[in-house]
Amino acid sequence: MLILRVPDIGDGLSGAIYTRQGASIQIDCGSQQSAREAFEKGMFHTNPDFFILSHFHSDHYNGLFEGVRAKKRFPIEQAIMPVIPQFIERKEFVHCLFAMNARVLGGSSGSMDYDFLSVMNQLSKHQISYRRVKKGDEVVLGDTHIQVLWPPQELKDDKILSSVKKALGKFDEAIKQDDILKKIYNSLDEKGVLEPYLSENEAVKPSDLVSSDFQSSPMKRDSIPDVTEEANKALRSVANRLSLGFRVDSQLLFLGDLESNEINSVVDDLEAEQRLRFPIMLTPHHGTHWNNRMLNLSIGVAVSSVGKKLFGKVKPDYKDIVDHHLLTHAEGEVVLSTYFGLLRKNMPWWYLL
Repeated sequence: MLILRVPDIGDGLSGAIYTRQGASIQIDCGSQQSAREAFEKGMFHTNPDFFILSHFHSDHYNGLFEGVRAKKRFPIEQAIMPVIPQFIERKEFVHCLFAMNARVLGGSSGSMDYDFLSVMNQLSKHQISYRRVKKGDEVVLGDTHIQVLWPPQELKDDKILSSVKKALGKFDEAIKQDDILKKIYNSLDEKGVLEPYLSENEAVKPSDLVSSDFQSSPMKRDSIPDVTEEANKALRSVANRLSLGFRVDSQLLFLGDLESNEINSVVDDLEAEQRLRFPIMLTPHHGTHWNNRMLNLSIGVAVSSVGKKLFGKVKPDYKDIVDHHLLTHAEGEVVLSTYFGLLRKNMPWWYLL
């Protein structure tokens, strides 16, 4: 049995899994609308023993910096994040993605204030360990076994590789016109913050981390040129494609922010394993991504952590594979159990899974 809690924090995710033996697992902690709500309604409430980052998008972990500002500490033992698969432009892609994350968050100093690994280290009461995971890995968090479905160790899919080249081309155009982005980009190699993410070792040692220059009051976000916004959009699409996907036995299916092409691959693998029925699913990209191969799935309750920006883009197709589809923007906080069903008494129905 497990319990899933998904608070209403806008377009983002700050969910939690509570296991039979009482361990708590935080899944992401970020929001486009309010990083503070992502932290206060999510991680602060969860008090997690473990942390799972679905992918390297600032709005999936920007709530962590609210915790640093508030000087909070949690009993986090381990943080899980997806591998960055092997492909020719791997280092350049990570370089561009992290520079863009810093640019969008407002860090014009190029100091990588928003270094995920360093900030996680500040939030834990323990000497936290980190593990990169890939398709085929099994992760044991407390009494919970997680089977990783995506990303692969190596990128071979032509569609993904094509999107990488497109994104890098957009970034090259942006850096010629955006001096702040150029400054951030040039500073990253000097500070050496990329290596812990690019290492091929599965585990990251705390001694490998560069001390964060985290600022308690981030710099005001400057106006971002249209060409930079276009590059950001292209880089985000690639990062979505490399998002973490996993299942918790046959109880919960999590598809991160995967795009249609990758959803197709994951469902193919699930079909080969004959694992197509799940009591609970967290929908990909807040319910806005879909692939018709998902029609082979049978889901009890699908939950979309979605806010006002993406609410109108949620795919109606989910009605064909679920008994109930709950959207946090409409329902508020959702709490589900694979044994007791819906735990929120103010919901309009009671459904036993």
